[in-house]
Parts: sequence; structure tokens; C-alpha cells
Amino acid sequence: MPLGAVKVGLFAAAGAGGGGGAGYFCGGYTNFTTIDRFEFPDETRSTLSSGLPTAVSTGGGAGNAGVAGYILGGVLTGGTTGTNLVQKLDYADDSTSTVSATLAGSRFNSSGMADSGTAGYQCGGYTPRDDIYKLLFSTEATSTLSASLSLSPYQLSAAADSGTAGYIAGGAYYSGGWQKTDQIEKMPFASETLSTLSATLATGTIHFSGMANSGTAAYFSGGQDSGGILSRTDKLTFSTDSRATLGTGLSTARAALSQGMADSGTAGYTGGGGASVATVDRRAFADDSLTTLSTGLSAGRRWTVGIANESALA
Repeated sequence: MPLGAVKVGLFAAAGAGGGGGAGYFCGGYTNFTTIDRFEFPDETRSTLSSGLPTAVSTGGGAGNAGVAGYILGGVLTGGTTGTNLVQKLDYADDSTSTVSATLAGSRFNSSGMADSGTAGYQCGGYTPRDDIYKLLFSTEATSTLSASLSLSPYQLSAAADSGTAGYIAGGAYYSGGWQKTDQIEKMPFASETLSTLSATLATGTIHFSGMANSGTAAYFSGGQDSGGILSRTDKLTFSTDSRATLGTGLSTARAALSQGMADSGTAGYTGGGGASVATVDRRAFADDSLTTLSTGLSAGRRWTVGIANESALA
């Protein structure tokens, strides 16, 4: 049991596998400092006594397996002011701190992704931004990439094939009025350049969740399009950069999602959302089937940020 954690539930999801590590749902509205930890593979939940140093939601999350996870930016309590802070969760003892380096600008309604062992990235955000901030894990220094997003999106999502490339999907952008995009941009980590895929989301989508089975596929779930609130899950296969919509979406249609987390090789998790629900849905990577965990978040919340200490990437 991690230091500083209070055990609050026990359950086992059918087919749970993996080889250790844990996933975390951090911050969110209305419990902005709360961090819930889900142990891999048995999926017991604990709530850390060391919450986030600064209360935020809708930030970008990035995990460096075996070392630490980071919350990049986000919106402060009250929901109108962004921050440039980088907050750290040390996986060794689940302690939290604020990194001395800050992002080049404040933003929220962004998304994050990571090339584990190397760097984390915060993408897009409000006010509409086209830039990508990089956090180098070895030094915890921050910088701004020369490459920029094509549409300056916010309310977007991102996921990563660690060691290979990151994918930045959907969001809202301004062009003669606010628009929702179905666009997916790819960033190879070796070059940190951007290109737009021919594959797209099924529809232009905002406020949805992204996570990845690194080495295999990304999953983009829920959110809102021009037709309303979604339960849909789009799967992007990394080997072909092609998108398919799964037959089974989330357990309920819900938006106000921020970022999911995953135990690569085993399952991915989408938590909270909607009108501040505590639901955590589990996507089994072996067959893409969905179950809902019997114990969800410690309290209903939305716009949480997911990060994971994935043994497969350590």
C-alpha cells in the first residue's frame, strides 16, 4: 500500500492482468486536489492523503513510468483562470510537489501525452493555442516546440504510442465562429514534427477522453459533437494510423471528460465526467470489451486528469 494512501475499496475486474504499477485520476471539478489511485492489476482503489499542491482541473497529464507523473497546467478553482504550474506525483511514495520550472504560458482545456523515459507534452488549450509545451523528464526543464498545431484547438484529447509518436485529436477552434474538429495530428517523438492524418474521428468532438495501449492503439471516448453527448469510442490503430468506431462505447453517454489512463497490454480506464459522476469504465485491450468497475472514484467529479505508472513502459 503506498505511503500516504487511505484504503477505501476492494474489487477485482474480470480478466484483470498486467504486472504492477498503478493509475491515478487527479484533480477535477469539484474535488480539485483529490488523487485516486487504482492499483494494477487488482484495481483496488485508495485516495492519497497527499493531494495536488494546487487545485486544478482540465490539465494535461504525462507519466514517466517507474519515476513520476506530471499534471501540466489546468484551470484553477472557480473555472476561469489557467495556470502555468507543473505538479509532480512521485511514484516511489505517492508524494506530491510543484516543479520549479513552469510552462511558457497559462492554459486549460488542454491535453497531455508522454514518451515515457524521455518527455511529456501539453497540447493546445484555452485561450485557443497552437503550441505544444515539452517537459524533459531528466531535468524537469520546460520548453516550447517549434512545431505548432494547425487549428489552435482546445477541449481536445491526446494519446501516445510511447517511443514512437503522439496523437492529438479533436477539439474546438475558431474560424468565423466556433467549430468542432474531427482532425487527428501525429507527432513522431524523434522529430517532434506534426502531420495531419487522413484518418479522422467519427465526428468533430470536444470534451472527450483519450488513452492508449502503447504499441497497439489509442482510444478516444465520450465527449460532445454537434448532435449531442456521446458514449462512442473511436480506436486508432498505430500500425496503420487507421480509425474504427467500436461497437461498445462507454457505459453511459457523457462529456466533461479530460484524460483517461492505461495499463498498457491490459486495460484502459475512463473516469468521471458528465454531471460529476464517480463512474470508472474499463476497456480490456485483449478484446476491446467494456466493463464498469464496482468501485469508482472516491467522489463524483468531472474534467479529471489521468496518469499511470505502467510497468510495461518502465
